[in-house]
Amino acid sequence: TPENVRMFSNHAFDHYLGRLDTKAPSERVKNSSGNMVYPEKTFDKVALSHGSSYKSKLRQEIQDSYSQLMEIMFKKAEQYVEDTQKADKFLDSLYLELIKPGAMPFSKAAELYSDDADTKKNGGMILNPATNATRFDLQEINTIDNTLYYTLDKMNESDISKPLSVKNRSGDVITGYRLVYLKTRTKPHVLSIKEDYQKLQMLTENDKKRKAISKWIDEKRSKTYIKIDNEYINCSFDNKWIN
Repeated sequence: TPENVRMFSNHAFDHYLGRLDTKAPSERVKNSSGNMVYPEKTFDKVALSHGSSYKSKLRQEIQDSYSQLMEIMFKKAEQYVEDTQKADKFLDSLYLELIKPGAMPFSKAAELYSDDADTKKNGGMILNPATNATRFDLQEINTIDNTLYYTLDKMNESDISKPLSVKNRSGDVITGYRLVYLKTRTKPHVLSIKEDYQKLQMLTENDKKRKAISKWIDEKRSKTYIKIDNEYINCSFDNKWIN
């Protein structure tokens, strides 16, 4: 239980620092195992590890400060669990409301209930950072959140997902919950100005940048010392680094 963990943490911390606090390294002695340890009078012999009956020599003010710190940490942990459970429960009830016939639009629900500053005032729509539009290639979704790819891949147009947890980058802490709405899905097609203007604009701009960089490299190559490691000398490069 949290209380048992709290007691164990305080106990372990006391035992660990009790050997070091206010003591100089010169006070250490060699025990029977050859390890340098601090002698403890409460033991009948000098030992490296502590036992349940060991009394710490840790100063009281440090014990009190650590106890306060542990109390704050446990309260925050308990609050985190409570908040995530409330968020999950709320979104579950909101999901059931949104899938009913005649329910409020998803955009309205986002405006009323979302706390995501980037999408709250945008009808809940995510912007593609590459085009600043709300359309994505499915692969581009990975630039936002790689878990969205697998969610959207199974959804149909106008579907709303069940509540999904949002985790931090390392994937070990839940930072929130969300509903995902797939507004439209465009079938595979040949690029056209009418349907893919932003995409074509981005491709054109990237092509111009690539050509400008390649031209600059060609101009500087003859005046610049360039060394390529033997390991890569036979590789194929996008730019012509050697003649």
